Amino acid sequence: MNCLIVAGLLFLCSFPSFAAQETEVNDTAAVADVLDPVITGNLHSLTDVDWFSFPVTLPQTMTVSFDVGSTLGSLEYWDVSIRDASGKILAAADTGKNIEFSTHIPDPGTYYLVVQKGSFSSENYFSTDQYTITSSFGAGTGGVETEVNDTPDTPAV
Repeated sequence: MNCLIVAGLLFLCSFPSFAAQETEVNDTAAVADVLDPVITGNLHSLTDVDWFSFPVTLPQTMTVSFDVGSTLGSLEYWDVSIRDASGKILAAADTGKNIEFSTHIPDPGTYYLVVQKGSFSSENYFSTDQYTITSSFGAGTGGVETEVNDTPDTPAV
C-alpha cells in the first residue's frame, strides 16, 4: 500500500491489485496466459485476441463472470468464449456489459477462455476498456447445457 501524506493528513492511498494481469503477446493458444481465478485485461486493438489456458482433470462445470465495470449498454464490444483444445466453442457470450455464463467441461485436457472483439466492433467502434474475468469450477453439470445436444438422439439430460 502506498499513501500520500501531506502535513500529517492522508490524501490518497493505492492498494495492490489482487487480480492477475493478462500479458501480451497472448494472441493464440500456443502463447496463452494461464487463467487465474481473477484476471484483468483489455483488447489493445481491433485485432487483439486474449487467450487464457486452464487444465481440467475431471468433468466439471465452469462459470465465467465477465465484468467491464460500468456497463456500456447493449452494444457487443466483446466476444468471450470457452474452447476445447481443438478450438471448438463450448460456450460463448457476445456482450457490451457484465455477464455470467456456465458450461459443462466433459473431458480432461487443456481448455481456453478467449476474449476478442464482439459482433458490434468495427474500425470505428470497439473498446479498449479493462475487463475482469472471474472463473470458478464445480463438480457435475449443475443444470447447464452440455454439448453435443444438437439432435433428438443426443439430448442434454
